[in-house]
Amino acid sequence: MNTEKISKFTDELVAYLKLNPVSISFEDLGEEQCKLILEPVTKLIINKNLGNDYVETVKCITYQLRRVFQINHVATTNDAMARLWKKDLENPTSLTYETFNDESIDPEDAVDGLQGVELDANAFSQYYLKKHNIEFEHENEVVQALIDMYIDLYESRLL
Repeated sequence: MNTEKISKFTDELVAYLKLNPVSISFEDLGEEQCKLILEPVTKLIINKNLGNDYVETVKCITYQLRRVFQINHVATTNDAMARLWKKDLENPTSLTYETFNDESIDPEDAVDGLQGVELDANAFSQYYLKKHNIEFEHENEVVQALIDMYIDLYESRLL
């Protein structure tokens, strides 16, 4: 596990998103890839099994730190995006990333219920990591099409 490289990546991302420093640790999380703890201080726990896979580790870090950015944005801003994200964050019954990937759900129903915060975090992850020469696509082609459209429409918000 290259903790120095991961730490450098995290510090750059924290600065890019204008977040307070975030502590990262590697622990046994069973099936979970990572876990975000917001209080009393922001901490990201990454499954120690991911530690040797740099790409999966930074994907996890990028996604989770974008979620921290969203929470901060909602707390400090009242623009249209903040209002949408606030609604999503207050309504966890909307379809989430995990639910969306359930093959038993009709794709059209899933697209209608996909949370804006999930779409944004996924789009930001692809957008930001592409700048670091890490390219990947969502396993669901409908979601990937939405991510592509989101990046095209909101690229200035992802900067």
